[in-house]
Amino acid sequence: MPDAMGSQFFAHVRLLAQTSIGVWFAFWAWRKKYGSDDAVRGRSQVVRWLIVLAAYSLTFLPQPSLWWLRVGSFLIGLAFIAWPSLAETVVERLGRASKSSGLPE
Repeated sequence: MPDAMGSQFFAHVRLLAQTSIGVWFAFWAWRKKYGSDDAVRGRSQVVRWLIVLAAYSLTFLPQPSLWWLRVGSFLIGLAFIAWPSLAETVVERLGRASKSSGLPE
């Protein structure tokens, strides 16, 4: 039984990787062609990879009734993989929200 779980886990990881790489490459080519490929640095890069890691971790939930959460988290993770500037937008908006509410950054 443990071998079946391990092989299922690696099959899931392989599917995530194949899908993510394919979509990332297509969007990367588009961003390069149109000159919209900005470098992501600092806090934005950390936020990007934390969101991807958290979202992709949720895709491993075993309950069939949580299919909507697995699909949604996969799409969110894929969005942050495909469009790195999305992390900058999130960090910028969170920074604005914390300034307007008086919270320290």
